[in-house]
Amino acid sequence: MLSLLPGKVLKIAEVFGYGGDRQVALNTLMAAGGWTAGADKPDFDETNEGIRRPVCDMILLAFHLVISVLM
Repeated sequence: MLSLLPGKVLKIAEVFGYGGDRQVALNTLMAAGGWTAGADKPDFDETNEGIRRPVCDMILLAFHLVISVLM
């Protein structure tokens, strides 16, 4: 989410140690959900998922459906 901030605000956040690399964040969210590029289904099924996967999936959906349209 930090990568969506304006440049001046992002530079202030980076002073405190927070990074704003959007691609790294999306790859981390995809890995936690078991998603790979070009796959229709994640690697994890319903029997071995935890609470992290639905949260990561919701954030990815919000990014791709709402935030990327506004940018």
